Amino acid sequence: LAAELNGESERPAAIVGPAWVEESVEAAIEAVMHGHDEAREKMFTGMGALTTFEAKIELACLFGFMTDRIRKDLHTIRRLRNEFAHHIAEQKTQAKLSFSSESIKHRCLALNCIAHLNLTDPREAFTRASATLNFDFDNIAFMSSKIPDCGRVFAEGSVNPGARHVAALDA
Repeated sequence: LAAELNGESERPAAIVGPAWVEESVEAAIEAVMHGHDEAREKMFTGMGALTTFEAKIELACLFGFMTDRIRKDLHTIRRLRNEFAHHIAEQKTQAKLSFSSESIKHRCLALNCIAHLNLTDPREAFTRASATLNFDFDNIAFMSSKIPDCGRVFAEGSVNPGARHVAALDA
């Protein structure tokens, strides 16, 4: 992610990085959802409740996937993406929008998830934060993936529910 974003000009980097973070947040949410294609389609497409990055951040927060500091970082990244996507120039100065623009620079350098790196370049801070959060939510999605038949053995009334698990361990 970081390598690809570093090869882009500022506007695409500011849009693509958060898009990848949004995809990983969505994957983490989907990892804990029950599989129902029709319901998923209604929630994540068209005018569904989970079509925006903002809604996905809030739901992931309610699921306990993050601290409030990371929630704030995600919203900062989301807002920065929207600024780059919808504005050519800074609102106040009318200067070309870039990572070195004062308002953007300060928000990038204030991201909590990369504060320990003590970065001074706002683009690098934004890119590293996007890569870090993408990785973190990919891990949440991976760790939240359902184990086949977990819990179903008991629900189906198996005579010896542990036998299936012991057999799996012997394999």
